[in-house]
Amino acid sequence: MHYTALHGEMRDFKHDTQHEPQKPLKPLSQRVLLMLGIAGLAILLGLSTERIGAQFRPIASHDTAPEPSVPAIPGPGPASSTFAAPAPIAQPQSKSTATNPTAPPPAMTANTSGFGISVGDDFSGLSEAQLGARLDAIVALGITWLRFDADWSYIQREQGGAYNWRVIDRIVVAAHTRGLQVLPILDFSPWWAHDPECGSSRCQPSDPMQFAAFAGAAAVHFAPQGVHDWEIWNEPNIVRFWQPAPDPAAYARLLEDASAAIKKADPSAQVISGGLASAETSDGNIAPVDFLQALYTDGAGPSFDAVGFHPYSFPALPSYPAQWNAWQEMAATNPSLRSVMVAHGDSAKKIWITEFGAPTGGPGAGADVGDYNLADNPDHVSEALQALILTDAVTQVRELSFAGPLFWYTYIDLGTDPGTTENFYGLLRYDGSKKPAFDALMQALGKAIKL
Repeated sequence: MHYTALHGEMRDFKHDTQHEPQKPLKPLSQRVLLMLGIAGLAILLGLSTERIGAQFRPIASHDTAPEPSVPAIPGPGPASSTFAAPAPIAQPQSKSTATNPTAPPPAMTANTSGFGISVGDDFSGLSEAQLGARLDAIVALGITWLRFDADWSYIQREQGGAYNWRVIDRIVVAAHTRGLQVLPILDFSPWWAHDPECGSSRCQPSDPMQFAAFAGAAAVHFAPQGVHDWEIWNEPNIVRFWQPAPDPAAYARLLEDASAAIKKADPSAQVISGGLASAETSDGNIAPVDFLQALYTDGAGPSFDAVGFHPYSFPALPSYPAQWNAWQEMAATNPSLRSVMVAHGDSAKKIWITEFGAPTGGPGAGADVGDYNLADNPDHVSEALQALILTDAVTQVRELSFAGPLFWYTYIDLGTDPGTTENFYGLLRYDGSKKPAFDALMQALGKAIKL
C-alpha cells in the first residue's frame, strides 16, 4: 500500500473456497502451547497489552464454521476449522537531466534479510533537512531497508525525453550515506506509454519494451551508486494497480523484458516480482497463488530472483491460523506461494514481504486486542493491536527460512481524516508522536532509543 497507490481491495469475512486445507487443524492443546509461546515472547520483550498492537488488513474471507477462540491468543476471533495451523518451518547509457553525486556512497553489499520501511512516494517532497532527519530516525530504529516508488510517469514525462532522476538520486544518496539498502519500485506509466482510453498512470504499458528501456536506464544510472535490487511494479494482481484489469500474461512479458534489460546493464542485480496484494480471484482481481502460478505458466519464472508479496493480516496477528489470513498463504495453505515455487524448481528463491502493516483509523468498524470484531468486517485496528501485529510479524519472519526482508508500511501517518484508512498506517501519528508500534518495533529489533 502506498500513498499514491492504494493497496488491494478489502474482502468480506466469508467462507474462502479458493484453496483446500493442507492438513487437519492441530489439536487445541498444541495451539494453546504455540500461542502461549508467542505471548511469552511478548512479555520477555517488555510489551504489555496496553503498549503493543498490530496492523492487519481485512483480506480473504472468514470461515462461517468457527471454533471456540483460544484464550492464549492475544486477540479473539474464530479460526477456520479446516485450516492447518502453521508449524515452525525448518531453516531450510541513459539520457539524464541529473548528474551522479560527486562523492560515491559507501559500498553496499547484497542482503536478502532485514527489516525495512516502505514509503511509496512520501519522501519525494521532503526538504534535504527533513529527509535527513527522517532517515536518521529510521536508521536509529534498527531498520536496514527503504522501499520507495521510482515512478516512470514522473521520471520520463515525454516520449523520447530525458530521464529525470533527481528525486530518486537524493533519496538513494541520503539512504546509502546512512547505510540503508534501497528497493526502488519501477512502476506506473506516462500518459504517452499506455492506451489513451485508460487514462491513468496505473494503466498497463502498451509496449513492454518501452518499460524495459526505462528499467535498463535505471540500472545503468543507479548501479554505480550501489543500487542492485529492483521491484517490478506494485500489486499487479489487482485492478487498482494494473488497469484496465490484471493480466498475468501481460505482466509476465513486462517482467521478462524489464528483468533482461536490468541484468544486461547490471549482471549482479536482483529482480523482485511485483508485490502481490492479498485478494480473491473475483471482480477482476486475481488471488496471489493463482497469479504466481500463471506467471510460471507464462514462462516468467527465470525472470525474477524473489517473489514479492504483501501478506496483510489485520485485524488478526500474522500467526493467527485462519484460511483468510494472507500471511498464512505464504506456506500454510494448500496450495501456497511456497508450494507453487517449489513445484517449479524455485525452492532456493525467497519471498520478500515488500509491504505489511495495519491502519489505526478509518471510516468503518475497528478491531482491538480483546476483540477482532470479525462480524463487522473491521477496516482498522487499535494502536495496541497494531503494535502486537508488528511484534508477531517480526517474530514469525525470523522463523521462515524462505523469507527475505520484511517491509513495514509505513513510517508516519499521512493525515488525520478518518474518511480513509490510508492515513493511518504509520509507526508515528501525523503530528510525529509515537504510536505503541514504534516502541514495539524498537523492542523487537533490540534497540533502545528516544524519538
